[in-house]
Amino acid sequence: MPNISHGPVPEKRTRYLLEAILDFKENGLTMYENLELVCEWKEEENKNHKLLVKTTCKDLVKLTSQYQTQEKFTSTRVREAVHLMKDFLGILDDHRVPPKQGRKELHFTLSLWSRNKTIILEKFSQKWADKWNEKHSKKLNQQLEFKNTSEITSISQSNVTPIPPENYLKSKAGSSGQVAGREETISVILEREGSNTDGIINDICSDPRIEVIYEAISLFKNSGDVSKAQILGNLLLEQGNLDSAIRQSVMNQLIHPDQSWRIVVEQSCQKKEPFRLFYKNSQQEYIAFTVRYAETSFEEEKGFYLNIWCDETEDIKNPEYPELIHNRCLRFDRVKTILPVKGQWRDEGLDYLEVHLHFCKGMVKAYKPKASSVNKDISNEKVGDIREVVRKVANPFWLIREVFRYGKDCEIISPPEVRSRFRENLKSLCQAYDLEIKD
Repeated sequence: MPNISHGPVPEKRTRYLLEAILDFKENGLTMYENLELVCEWKEEENKNHKLLVKTTCKDLVKLTSQYQTQEKFTSTRVREAVHLMKDFLGILDDHRVPPKQGRKELHFTLSLWSRNKTIILEKFSQKWADKWNEKHSKKLNQQLEFKNTSEITSISQSNVTPIPPENYLKSKAGSSGQVAGREETISVILEREGSNTDGIINDICSDPRIEVIYEAISLFKNSGDVSKAQILGNLLLEQGNLDSAIRQSVMNQLIHPDQSWRIVVEQSCQKKEPFRLFYKNSQQEYIAFTVRYAETSFEEEKGFYLNIWCDETEDIKNPEYPELIHNRCLRFDRVKTILPVKGQWRDEGLDYLEVHLHFCKGMVKAYKPKASSVNKDISNEKVGDIREVVRKVANPFWLIREVFRYGKDCEIISPPEVRSRFRENLKSLCQAYDLEIKD
């Protein structure tokens, strides 16, 4: 087989293949008919973590398609991923006799670190990073030799003041001067990305500013500017002498398919086409939702979330808000598959509660109206010393988090169930700090 790259893209494909096989073994996914795939642990003893796999390239293409949206797997890419697990990572034993290239049948054993998928994937990323560093250490050492270039001089003598990582990490909010300085430093790097960046990036990765760049990747990704996060991540991976833990984390940020699922959802929304979404919740359970309406929202400090109206209600046994029983707020990184389904799109959108809020003191002037479609103010007026706001709320969870930030300057007036939920959360907080509560 021709030389295969060991960068983020091949790692992503190989990881997806491994994850798909593990999911099949763990959950027996049946979303595809006529799938010829046998996965069996060789022995039941916990010390033996050898997984025997018998299948074909065609069936693995079908299986892995649940993890791909923009870039589809092919038989060639499946064979490349198998080759990388065999010759690069050394975790695959090929049982074909002889193991000829191009054969459609696949028969191999995976020697894994555990039978727990989370542990396996963590070890996979760590081993890939270690193998990459081992293979490319000579090249990196040559690249990281000191270069007294004019590019580095121009950055160091510019008006941009690098922000020490310890100052940035102490407070992500930071002062206005710190934020401006950090963004200017990042902008200089991004603007030079198309030119000769070897000297720039080598210098950055060899001094403490690497931590600022690493944090900036998360900052850009969480704010929705994925392209800039990818530019910074790729430059660090290609040129930086990174610590293995940082390299693994950077690669994980680049291979997560969150942005791809957002694109798929946005396309379905534009076409008003329902879809079935397979989701893995916080309890590691798989749930299928038939989605009739969807939209994304950006929650401060948390990133993008997927808000849906679905047919299913069985997953919520005792709904706290019966009016919102069809609403769900999902994390993109837990979406496993999106498949089209027939049916009607729900033009009226999500279900909502009307929540009445009173703001007082400094918040009367400081309050900023909410304009997003998921949580939108429908009235906002000042009555005496109080600002009265009525907001339509699709998910009270985010509203309650927001009201906690306002403290005593905001009160939930109605509906009673939302006010009661806030009271219960407040009681739990007081009890955690040994404060006496009188009913």
